[in-house]
Amino acid sequence: MWKDTHARFNLSIRHCYATGFSGGSGVALDMALQHKENFSGIVTLALGSGWEQLPDIPTHIAVYFIIGDDEKGGVHAVKEYAETLGKKGQKAEAKTFPGGHQLPPADVAGGAVEWMVRATGRERVLKEVAKDPKRAEEALAFVDRIAAGGSTNIDGALRTAMGMLSVNERPSYIIFLTDGLPTA
Repeated sequence: MWKDTHARFNLSIRHCYATGFSGGSGVALDMALQHKENFSGIVTLALGSGWEQLPDIPTHIAVYFIIGDDEKGGVHAVKEYAETLGKKGQKAEAKTFPGGHQLPPADVAGGAVEWMVRATGRERVLKEVAKDPKRAEEALAFVDRIAAGGSTNIDGALRTAMGMLSVNERPSYIIFLTDGLPTA
């Protein structure tokens, strides 16, 4: 799928980002570590499987952890891990929000995107968004309407998303949110 997507669409092979919620954060981590030459960042939303032993993440991959302050056994470890990564010269940040094992509020998630863009030197993306605020508002409204309902069909979701991209000289992005459990 990786090769097919990059062969058919104008995607940067060195500026890929992975994110996931709960167990999906472990999948995002695995994907970024398996293709470290292609990934610039990881945003984790709560911690699930895959993070039992904190991995050695290459310093060129920026990491943004988002975790509810009531998340059992995770907040202190996440903050400590982000601090450890930072001491190694890695761009890492840990952000908490009021709540438990749940999706963060929109402003917290938006802060992760803005931080990641800046941490990975992609400020041009923010300038493009600023040129067309209506389009950005429409995109955020679309994301706000997304609701988890189970039965994740990863293949169908990615094929549909790829079919929506237009081929041109500008980079195109797909943001894929999943619990990491392919159940359909």
